[in-house]
Amino acid sequence: MEERGSISIFINPVSGGGSGLKLYKKIEARLDAVPFLRRHVEGVYLTPQEKGDVQTLDALHASHTVMICGGDGTVHQMVNLIKSTGLNRRISVFPLGTGNDFALGMGNDESNAIRHLRRIIERPRTAKTDIYSLNGKVFFTNYASIGLDAHILSLYQTAVRRMGPIPLPPSIKKSLFLLAGILALASYGKKVDEGDKRYVSILAANLRRYAGGSVVSQTSAPDDGMIEMVRMEGKLGFAKLVLSRYFPALHPASISVRPPVSINIKQDAPVQVDGEDYSGLFSGVREFTIAHEGTIPVCR
Repeated sequence: MEERGSISIFINPVSGGGSGLKLYKKIEARLDAVPFLRRHVEGVYLTPQEKGDVQTLDALHASHTVMICGGDGTVHQMVNLIKSTGLNRRISVFPLGTGNDFALGMGNDESNAIRHLRRIIERPRTAKTDIYSLNGKVFFTNYASIGLDAHILSLYQTAVRRMGPIPLPPSIKKSLFLLAGILALASYGKKVDEGDKRYVSILAANLRRYAGGSVVSQTSAPDDGMIEMVRMEGKLGFAKLVLSRYFPALHPASISVRPPVSINIKQDAPVQVDGEDYSGLFSGVREFTIAHEGTIPVCR
């Protein structure tokens, strides 16, 4: 039997079109009704809005396991918070987002949050995933990329912000992302110049799947210490990557590389990490280094 420990549950209230807030209330009610569950849960929290939130830091210090209810962006936020505190905490993810690449990549497709909680208390199965950093500033477990797909993400997030604070259902978000992709493929003309080569996008991935199910590699493992590098010279290659979620045979050729990985570009380019837009943070940066930052235990 693996070690049991107190569990802190963090829920993104806007994940799943606002279903995160409903889940928060459901879990609180269930904990009040089942003393066994309450004994193992340190607390239930909404994901922090500020990095230095005192309540969040106290919860992390008091817990052995952090159960994250949300999508890839929420996992990214919590992993960066855990790494920045220097705490050695294991995570467990209940998928509640639009893409959920991390949860699915780690073999977790549980559809009921209470069953998921019971399982990590009573029958935990722990694996590990690699953590990488981009220029030592941002940690990631899924992927980082430069170029077209980061531009698509920026268009998508701008559209979401303009639609106001109302949480959007995953189906609407996927439709907006698809629309942003179509517009970008039609209009985006910039390239990422690396040496004497020009690419529409440079992708570094830890998982086999990317951006909601597109196939990067069919052989990589999340704990092999290797990064899958994909350099796409034209928009057709990027379109095939997108379509590989429906037709896996279309996935691009990737090269497994052991970090550190260096990417040197000649001009400014959009950047995204784990589906979050970091173009502003890396504005003007020409040299990128992907470093291996150890592993984090993942409870399923």
